[in-house]
Amino acid sequence: MWSDTSPISFKGVFWQLWSYQTEGWARRFFDNWKDSLKWQRLKPYERFAGMIEKHWDGIAAYSRSENKVSLGFLEGLNNEIRVIQRRA
Repeated sequence: MWSDTSPISFKGVFWQLWSYQTEGWARRFFDNWKDSLKWQRLKPYERFAGMIEKHWDGIAAYSRSENKVSLGFLEGLNNEIRVIQRRA
């Protein structure tokens, strides 16, 4: 999968998960990422992988293109919320 097994590499590689367009490919990536942790003895990453496993349904929903929201839209929404909060 990848040759660098440092903790920073595991973290950097994990963010690829968010780029997958289908649940199947995202799951395959996550399973490979999780399998690569087995012999590393990185307890924080193992706990993190367990948390991802518990929340997989929500993560899988994000991988569907109809559920992705542009960051510009979210930034605008956050700005509107801040304006309303300031006025209150």
